[in-house]
Amino acid sequence: MGLIDLPLLGRRFTWFKPKGSAASHLDRFLVSDGWWEKWGEASQWALPRDVSDHSPIVLRYSSQLWGPKPFRFNNFWIEHCGLSVVIKQSWQQQVNQTWMTLMLKEKPKLLKVNLKVWNKEVFGNISQRIV
Repeated sequence: MGLIDLPLLGRRFTWFKPKGSAASHLDRFLVSDGWWEKWGEASQWALPRDVSDHSPIVLRYSSQLWGPKPFRFNNFWIEHCGLSVVIKQSWQQQVNQTWMTLMLKEKPKLLKVNLKVWNKEVFGNISQRIV
């Protein structure tokens, strides 16, 4: 029928014989080839079993697993004379925290925001211009 068995993540098996004498990958999601174009890349995750001898499986899209887009520091920023000014001004900005530990946690966050603004002002949207 041309169905595709999605990769199983989280556990190797989805069914266990009582007392653990046998195990198998019985439960699975099967998708058609055209499904990928419409819905995108996905995987199946086997969760820990509870009462049943079968592990529940969940369909997850890979884009949902990555979380927020990570901050990227561009090496060419180092050569720009304005970088040190942005870092110095950002680090000297006050944060509304009384505990030193929380201040130390918030300062890099503030620097990240300021670097993103500075990058857009100085270099524009460089990621769209790179081919």
